[in-house]
Amino acid sequence: MEKAAPIVQEVYAEYLRNFGEPSFSVRFDGNDSQSKVPNPIDIFVWLPTPDVDVTTFSTIGMCVDKMPESEIRAELQFGVRGQLEEADLNEAVKFMANVAATPFALNTYFDYFHTIPCPTIPAFPSCTGILFHPSLGDPGWNEIRTSVDLVKLLQIFPITEAEYQMRQSEGMDALINHFVTNDIDVFSRR
Repeated sequence: MEKAAPIVQEVYAEYLRNFGEPSFSVRFDGNDSQSKVPNPIDIFVWLPTPDVDVTTFSTIGMCVDKMPESEIRAELQFGVRGQLEEADLNEAVKFMANVAATPFALNTYFDYFHTIPCPTIPAFPSCTGILFHPSLGDPGWNEIRTSVDLVKLLQIFPITEAEYQMRQSEGMDALINHFVTNDIDVFSRR
């Protein structure tokens, strides 16, 4: 097995420091030498604990390259409140790998407050879009400063079609106000 790039090693060390050892991980290792997608991309999974009732998914490996048309290096995080069935865990892992590949495959980039349509989001059947958001914590864990470059941590928040349209037509402030006013838990299935 090839040794991970220094930036990936540093991101991994920060994941361990903040979350501890993952419950398990899955590697997506493409063989297409023509692909623009960083290779490999691993998905780390932390199952819920008595202290943290969220199943957490994080990419690692995406940060090896800057996303096209930008200077941004990033990793993705996605949380679902509670324990998932094995089939949902598997779907969520594939979902994370696909979202991580998207900016490279489509020659675009993701950043905070960007939204994209996404017809299927595991554990969120009524949601058809993604909002990339900073961490909700105060202070949130939004970036990892490595010796190579800054790596943004983009939280994936599933949003409904109506919320996606609200973001497009009324702006981010209206969407955030909607979340707060309606007490929407972005980690709870809906």
